[in-house]
Amino acid sequence: MVERLPSELWIKATLRAWFAEGRYAAVRHKGDPDSGMICLILDAGREGCRVLSLTRDLDGRLAWMPALGPGLYGQEEAEAYIARARGRDPDLWVVEFEDSGGRNPFEGREI
Repeated sequence: MVERLPSELWIKATLRAWFAEGRYAAVRHKGDPDSGMICLILDAGREGCRVLSLTRDLDGRLAWMPALGPGLYGQEEAEAYIARARGRDPDLWVVEFEDSGGRNPFEGREI
């Protein structure tokens, strides 16, 4: 598990693997390079997108929490959530991944 990797290094490594598969992703906002929290937009195309926030589970392991709840949402709802989250935490990383299945490329289970 990548429990102690700096945020920027973890993001760069994940992006490199994603790009190696011929997929698209973009860093929408750079946060603190060492300890910034991470928020993902998982764009599933016409079906909508999911927004996940990095958190910890009850055992202290890294996990991903659906920020808007289960299911897919429109881009407008995702953007509104991201704007609010960045307002609360200017050190937040925002990374968007395109995948028709809405797959999360990062380690950690979804809770």
